[in-house]
Amino acid sequence: MPAILTLFVSVPTLAFVSYLAARIRPGGAAMLTALILIAVLFQLALKTNAGLPIWNQIAALAVAPSAAFAGGILSLRVRPRENR
Repeated sequence: MPAILTLFVSVPTLAFVSYLAARIRPGGAAMLTALILIAVLFQLALKTNAGLPIWNQIAALAVAPSAAFAGGILSLRVRPRENR
């Protein structure tokens, strides 16, 4: 149960932080996605002996970077119009 709650909290948080990063700097979402992927791979490499469940590994590799990338995409779609 705590792992599922962590997933429900961390995925929207990653998307929101990526959205903010893309609003501040256009390439921020892509860089944040790459950093998250590197961090997840590093974490999985260190915890191979701990025996993480396979669903946790798949969720970490697929969901976390996807959520960060989705936040950046959302930032592109919600841009306000410039008054000219």
